[in-house]
Amino acid sequence: MATVALPRTATVLFGALSIALMVACAAESSSSGVAPATATPAATTAPATATSRPLPTAVVIAVAQAAADAGVAPEEVTVLDYRSEDWSSAALGCPEPGKFYAQVVTPGYRVRLLVSGVEREYHTDSGRRAVSCDGQQ
Repeated sequence: MATVALPRTATVLFGALSIALMVACAAESSSSGVAPATATPAATTAPATATSRPLPTAVVIAVAQAAADAGVAPEEVTVLDYRSEDWSSAALGCPEPGKFYAQVVTPGYRVRLLVSGVEREYHTDSGRRAVSCDGQQ
């Protein structure tokens, strides 16, 4: 049986995430459940986010591409939702007329964003490319 070796960066990233998760769990379990005696600061008003978990790299790339396409800062783009997809070709589900694409299953994400008050959809590969797919399904 062949052994598959992960790239070093993936191994380091996995290790760092594992340690962070263990530290977070340990911090939660060590709290006594008693409210602190000090006053808590007032809640700040921040835009609601669709998710509190870290975004996959491909989704971050989609946000950056949407911001560049709209001429706004990435902070002005809101992630509404995203889900993993296996695209049937390198066109990522959004082929451009007259272009040819590798006919290979391409893992990536379908990302819904809010950009300047307009809902936009971007499709990504696993982390290098994001394309706008508004109206192309």
